[in-house]
Amino acid sequence: MADNSVEKVNAFKKWIIGTIGIFAVMVIIASALVIITDPFFHFHKPITKYRLNNERYINDGIARHFEYDAIITGNSLTENFKVSEYDELFEVNAIKLPYSGADTVELWQALGRAIGRNATDMSAVADKISSEYRYKYDKQQGYNDSVRNVLTCLYIEDIMREDYWSGYEGAPEYLYDDDPINDIKYILNKDVLYRGTFFNILLTLRGGDSTSFDEYCAWERSSGYKQAVASLDRIEYRNPEDDRIMSEYDETVIDNCLDHNVIPVIEANPDTEFTFFFPPFSIAKWADYYNEGKVEYTIDCMAHIIDRLVGYDNVKIFGFDDEYELATDLSRYCDTIHYDADVNSWILTQIAADRHLITEDNKAAYTDTLKEYYVNYDYTGLNEYME
Repeated sequence: MADNSVEKVNAFKKWIIGTIGIFAVMVIIASALVIITDPFFHFHKPITKYRLNNERYINDGIARHFEYDAIITGNSLTENFKVSEYDELFEVNAIKLPYSGADTVELWQALGRAIGRNATDMSAVADKISSEYRYKYDKQQGYNDSVRNVLTCLYIEDIMREDYWSGYEGAPEYLYDDDPINDIKYILNKDVLYRGTFFNILLTLRGGDSTSFDEYCAWERSSGYKQAVASLDRIEYRNPEDDRIMSEYDETVIDNCLDHNVIPVIEANPDTEFTFFFPPFSIAKWADYYNEGKVEYTIDCMAHIIDRLVGYDNVKIFGFDDEYELATDLSRYCDTIHYDADVNSWILTQIAADRHLITEDNKAAYTDTLKEYYVNYDYTGLNEYME
């Protein structure tokens, strides 16, 4: 009986050791597959066909390891740009790094990582001290030192927020640094293995094509008058005396946002041309501002943003809110701000031809023209499209 018990104990030990060994081998194989195929390009360039479909997980890897000399980036208003059109018009080799719903902090963190070996790391840490915010900026080695052009949109509402405001939580920060310890979250991630590694391997074996930057995050949505005004409240007459006026505090908010996020990257990369554009909001968006008493206020904030950026030699600013025929054609919009992909293509052609360029000489005339139109527009006509 004793010998039989010993045999059972030894058999159990062997089973435990064997199970652990098999599990360890499986973990090693899975880890090796992730590292070798590297579906998010964290360690190296792609060696298989690949799918681009998750901006915050894959963009930093694209910026690290793809070859490029230009970047298209921004929030969802930049997702429908076709990189092939941009390359042809500007004679560059671009990548697209869109961040849907991005705030200014997140966007310029990513841009700071992507351009210039001496680019300022925009992982600005806001520590609240006696109701004030102290910002810490570190120098971080970048991943590309030859970026000639950056194209991005100026989304007014994000710049008008407090500069430490973050609109997106849960970004995989372990993919953004060079700490090998936290890479375990990537290497031993079942979603990375199943939806990344295995998918890319099957795509390669089947002879499929990698996702192009034209396709990457591009979207199509139903557009039309009802869709454009769907989020609006009914429009009633407002007394202009009740409207909000831009204050010194508002100027300070804008200045802090630009000074702590945008301008350090511009100044750290004098050989990179930063092309900004104010996207053409629909008349429904301006109606939203009208309901809030913020039409003239918004344009004044825009003017202050222009004043802060227009003087840099490596900055160009384009404004498309004076395209009134487009703004009032709600068939081109799927909500108050998002326009169809043809508008993205049109914007590229306008920028390439330096049309709608805002300069020191015409900036006041540009914003004055916007005020004349949008302050006096009869927004109540949009009520007929509301259900």
